[in-house]
Amino acid sequence: MKNSKIAAAQSISVRGNVQENIERHRRLIVLAAENSVQCIIFPELSLTGYELDLADTLAFTINDKRIDSLREVSEKYKMLIIAGAPYRTKTGLSIGAFIFFPDRSVSVYSKRYFHPGEEKYFIPGKTNHAYALEQEKFSVAICADISNPVHADDASQAGTTIYVAGVLITAAGYEIDATILRGYAKKYSMLVLMANHGGASGGYHSAGRSAIWSPTGSLLAEFEGTGEGLVVAAKENGMWTAKTIIMN
Repeated sequence: MKNSKIAAAQSISVRGNVQENIERHRRLIVLAAENSVQCIIFPELSLTGYELDLADTLAFTINDKRIDSLREVSEKYKMLIIAGAPYRTKTGLSIGAFIFFPDRSVSVYSKRYFHPGEEKYFIPGKTNHAYALEQEKFSVAICADISNPVHADDASQAGTTIYVAGVLITAAGYEIDATILRGYAKKYSMLVLMANHGGASGGYHSAGRSAIWSPTGSLLAEFEGTGEGLVVAAKENGMWTAKTIIMN
C-alpha cells in the first residue's frame, strides 16, 4: 500500500476525567490528521486512565454517547481510531480497545490475558480479530496480551501484517516488553506499534517511550521518554520508515 501512515499515540490520562481525556485524544487525533495518518492507537484504558477502582463506575457500552465525538472525528478525518476504556457487556466488564471506523461503526476488542489483580475487576476476552486497513491487516493487543506468545501467534495466523499494542509499561518492565515486541516483529514479519502512557496512571509511573519496530525487528522510532505526542510509521513503495512528533 503506497503512502500508508499509522501512529502510536502517547497520551497522558487524567484519573477518571473522561471529558478531559477525550479532549486530549482529539488534540492528538488532529495532530495525526495534519500528518496524514490513517490509523491511530492510544494506550491501555486511555479514556479513563488505568484506574481499576473506577472501572465499574466509568465503564462504556458500544453505543455510549460519551464517545460520539470520537465517532465524529473518525468520520471527519477518515481515520481509524483505537482508544482504551473499560467495556461493559451483558456477560461482564472487560478491558476494551474501542475501534472507531470512518463509517461511524464501532468494534471492541477485549483484553485476553491479565496482569495479577486485573481478574478481580474484569473478565477476559476470548479471541482477537484481524481488521482490514486497505491492503494491510491489523490486530490489537492490550498490555499483558503481549506477554503470552499465543496472542501474537493467533494474530499472525489471522493474516496480521500490523500488530498494535496499547499498554501501560513502567521503566522496570520496559526492556522486557520491548524485547518481546521486537521479537514478534521479526518472527512474524509484522510492523509492530506500542502506544504507552505518557505519564503516571493508576499509581504506576509509565516509562513513555512509545515505539515502532519494522517487520525485520529493527527499531524504526521511539518517543524520547514521557510526555505527549505521536510515533508515526509511513509505508511507501513497500518500505516502512518512522518518526516521532512531540505535542506542544
